[in-house]
Amino acid sequence: MRFIIDKLETLDPLLAEIDRRHAQYLRTSLKQIKYQLVSADGSFQDKLAAIAKHLSAMQQEKERWLPDEMPAFQVMPVSLPDANSFYTPPRRRAPFAPQPVAVPVLDAARMRALQERTLREMSHAITPAKIQHFVDGFLNGKPSVHIRDIPADTFARPQDLPWLIYTIAYANHPETRYTLNPEPGEPVDLGLVQVAPFRLTRRFDSMSNEK
Repeated sequence: MRFIIDKLETLDPLLAEIDRRHAQYLRTSLKQIKYQLVSADGSFQDKLAAIAKHLSAMQQEKERWLPDEMPAFQVMPVSLPDANSFYTPPRRRAPFAPQPVAVPVLDAARMRALQERTLREMSHAITPAKIQHFVDGFLNGKPSVHIRDIPADTFARPQDLPWLIYTIAYANHPETRYTLNPEPGEPVDLGLVQVAPFRLTRRFDSMSNEK
């Protein structure tokens, strides 16, 4: 009798471990269901309600097997739980550590080559002929025009400043027909910049066809 009592007492830790694992499995299953109910869309809740109705009807009809049209949670049934059967808590990602930005240092020769190429591209975009046409719009048949008489919005935008720069740079250019003559007075405010006052004067020479 003592032997039987000792063996029965040794069953208590085993039964407690079985209960603990069973409770842990139930908690995991409940977490999985809560996760599906919270994160899934409305279709999952509709399926859950449909399953409950079908199960209730089957219990009333003493049915033991699920019908073919019974909605299911997954297409392929799982006979044994696997790693995807339980709730997987979100994992914290490692903090993002960007790589340092390395700025290459250009040597003097490379820098000069880039500057020359930029100047060539700008010279093709704004040619002396285009500048002459630009200045003719201000002269409009007049012999000269002061910078104050040019409309205020002509150089109001940043993209208009290169036209002002090239208008000054191409004065007295062999392919243009105007000169730039400095004038006394206060600097003229053109919106984005201020320039010393000057006058654009039409040039009449042997290269021009104007009389």
